[in-house]
Amino acid sequence: MGIQFITIIRIKQCRMSGPITIDNINTIMDGGMANTIPGGKYVQTTVNTITTHFSTPQASIGTPPYNPFIFVSQDRSYEIHLKDQPPTEFVDPDYFGTFADISVPEEGEYYRSNSGLPWAIETAINFDYPIEEVDILSAHLKFAAWAQSSGQDFPDWYMDNSGYRNNANIYVVPQ
Repeated sequence: MGIQFITIIRIKQCRMSGPITIDNINTIMDGGMANTIPGGKYVQTTVNTITTHFSTPQASIGTPPYNPFIFVSQDRSYEIHLKDQPPTEFVDPDYFGTFADISVPEEGEYYRSNSGLPWAIETAINFDYPIEEVDILSAHLKFAAWAQSSGQDFPDWYMDNSGYRNNANIYVVPQ
């Protein structure tokens, strides 16, 4: 049995957008692209924990997801959230409906591709993700059915079940 080290990161509060746990992923990923290319650079990752203390005690803060998101290239106006989760006040609304996005903010529909797939996902366990430049549909063969059914079909799409994966397209962590 090993010891799990948890890194506590000082967080910044940014109005309604919530805490920023990592300001610049490049500092953690050793300057850029890592952990996605077979035979390429690998950086050991850590677990980050956010502890929140409320000035007024709360009986409950609801159930996850809590609208976690990332932003692209240090640009706060270019956010990527889970499907149908609203953006923060920093987002540039002109990005909605461009390229392969079919977000309709006035209907509460956000971060969907033109085929109804989400721009971001959350899984209950560590996720074996595709290698760089491989579409998730080519690695996790039940993903599209899961996403397009709003999670009703193949809720275990990310598992290593027979017929669920093309392992040639999944990144393998170096030993």
